[in-house]
Amino acid sequence: MDNGNTSHIVLWVHDTVIVKKPLAVKDRGGPGSPGFIFVADARTGAPVAKATVEFFGYRTEWRQGIIGRGYHEVHTTQFAEVSDAMGQVFPRDKDVFPDDHRREWLIIATTDDGRLAYLGFSGIWRGKYYDAEYNEVKTYAITDRPVYRPNQPVKFSVWMRHASMTSRTTAMPAAARQRCASRTRKERRSSSKT
Repeated sequence: MDNGNTSHIVLWVHDTVIVKKPLAVKDRGGPGSPGFIFVADARTGAPVAKATVEFFGYRTEWRQGIIGRGYHEVHTTQFAEVSDAMGQVFPRDKDVFPDDHRREWLIIATTDDGRLAYLGFSGIWRGKYYDAEYNEVKTYAITDRPVYRPNQPVKFSVWMRHASMTSRTTAMPAAARQRCASRTRKERRSSSKT
């Protein structure tokens, strides 16, 4: 396009990726690591073994100086780990939280054969582990099309089930089924008028 805008983009082509997931802490049933790091081939997803994974973390703290004047104090931490045969790294809690404060982390993975992966400044936090009670009502509804015009009949189906991880999934209680059925009958009556 003549006299159009010019755009400049920095494009990093990676052959390796880093995936990060928080984990529960040891005192709540977890493995004792605040995070799970997985180093993999970007194209195939195959794990990359023996990758050096370097962590650089920082946090800022406001310090009050002379009245009306304060400053930010920057605290940094760095350490390195090596991925196992499955491309996994479990950083130690004492490395990630050396003074029990959260940090932003820059994570870089490299190998001897020249691979490089980069995960920008992001947090690693302790997961709040709890045993959720998977005992709830699940409802799914589907229509025959996404959009309707005026006076078009609406065709739909609704499924309601009681989902539980401890027992077999059962149908809805009778009271809930009755409420759903009465609404459906009313909707059928109103839709038959169109």
